[in-house]
Amino acid sequence: MGFLDKFKKSAEDGVDKAKDAVADNADKVNDGIDKAADFVDDKTGGKH
Repeated sequence: MGFLDKFKKSAEDGVDKAKDAVADNADKVNDGIDKAADFVDDKTGGKH
């Protein structure tokens, strides 16, 4: 197995772990997105 194959495997494993983390914590992720959106709206006067 070459370097790029190992890198690809590691990247795929990382993506799988991230998907699992998001799935396990969907409420927290959604709350964080809502807070970020509120922050941006506040700082831009609701333009974004």
